[in-house]
Amino acid sequence: MKKFAKGLALFLVVCTLGYYGFTTYKKSTSFLGVVHENADSAIKVGIHDIRETIAWDALTSPGYYYKNGFDRREPEDDDEEENKGSGVTIPYNLLIYTLPEIQNTYFSTLEMNNLPEFELFLKKSSDIKSLVIQESKDKSYRFVILKDAKMVLAWTRKKLVVAASLAPSYYKVEKVFNDILVEDKTIEKGDHKLLKVLKGESGHLTFTNGKSISNFDLMDGEVRLQGKIPTPRSEAFHKEISLETNPNASLSLYFDADFEKNLIKKKLISNFKESSFFIKNNLDVSQIARRTNGFFSFEIEGKTTQQDTIITYEYDENFDKVEQKTTQTKVVPKILIKLGAENESLHKYLAEVKVLDANNIFTPFPLYKLRVEEDAMYTYLRNFSGRKTRKKTVSSNFFDTKVDFERLQQDLDIPQASKLFALLENFRVRAWQVNNRSIQIEGILKAKNSEVNILSQLFFVMQGVEKPQKEEEKL
Repeated sequence: MKKFAKGLALFLVVCTLGYYGFTTYKKSTSFLGVVHENADSAIKVGIHDIRETIAWDALTSPGYYYKNGFDRREPEDDDEEENKGSGVTIPYNLLIYTLPEIQNTYFSTLEMNNLPEFELFLKKSSDIKSLVIQESKDKSYRFVILKDAKMVLAWTRKKLVVAASLAPSYYKVEKVFNDILVEDKTIEKGDHKLLKVLKGESGHLTFTNGKSISNFDLMDGEVRLQGKIPTPRSEAFHKEISLETNPNASLSLYFDADFEKNLIKKKLISNFKESSFFIKNNLDVSQIARRTNGFFSFEIEGKTTQQDTIITYEYDENFDKVEQKTTQTKVVPKILIKLGAENESLHKYLAEVKVLDANNIFTPFPLYKLRVEEDAMYTYLRNFSGRKTRKKTVSSNFFDTKVDFERLQQDLDIPQASKLFALLENFRVRAWQVNNRSIQIEGILKAKNSEVNILSQLFFVMQGVEKPQKEEEKL
């Protein structure tokens, strides 16, 4: 019996060492051959670590997982064709990266394991009825543009490259596809500065540009963010700012970008110049930036009514088409936007580009009519009259955002979001200048159930199976 116990113990030790040795090897190799050699930043999504975390969570909270996950029906034989895989290998670590010469675009490279299966999966999962798969000029790879998904995909029998952007364009990323799929211009050595940082971090999600590091950890009942970003002295943010806040806001956000620092100003203009919001409203981001000092705040609290004009057409007795206007009253959340004033008037610019009507009303979205006003300190955009409760405060945070999900659901009243908002409690992210060379970032997203991993809770509620329940006690 003693020999059997010793043998079993030895077997378990060998299996454990073998498992961790194998996973360590797979994790290490998952970094190689998938990031472009010119990448300047990367995000690691620790898929294997997330799976292990969820597996352990399922062992300690079996009732929750059984209730929400194990009572599904098994696919029937007739569903076999519908339930095939994606044709792409799920990596131990998914790496998402950027390139300095292609702004506002994120790339990821995956291993292809079954080309016909992938193309079948692509056609079935796409909302486009007539999906057009094209070939490169030299026919070395195939690609497709998914405008609604904001992505361009390119692939060979061995690799798939995904390019995600607000304005997806094949010609914008063609060179990257050729570099990776044809010329294999990827990082093959583990001592590259980006890969060294990512390998050394244990967070479930890690971002780095070789200098700054930010980690997201998926925990029981919460997501935690910790990050440190080095900044040149010329880009340092204010270490202390004075402002007025609304303590009753369901959502509040402010950012003091301090446009006296031209590098920050240029980066923001570059990041937002392709935004569809500014393009469709005929707004030039650089012109707006000239007329603000970099301070921006946004608040939601309470509800108000807005008048919406509905235009229909009818025919009169002469069969002439006549325009008919009817007014509807809608309840919408109260919104207040503030932009720090600069020497030139932002209000005047908005009037010049004709986004304001005769009553100084700006309507960026249906039902949201924002009155634009200005004083020596701010340009205000609001859809209500009167003044909210304000609290004067001094803060070391140049960025701060807070959400109270119960209040936010009351203000927004979005039925589709009710289950998600009922799951969550609050959210906060803040950033401050530690010294002239470093920024600290902290964030937390809290769920009401503190006993189950938040990723599982989010997954089940998005699947539509989460129900109001008491917290499950762990074993």
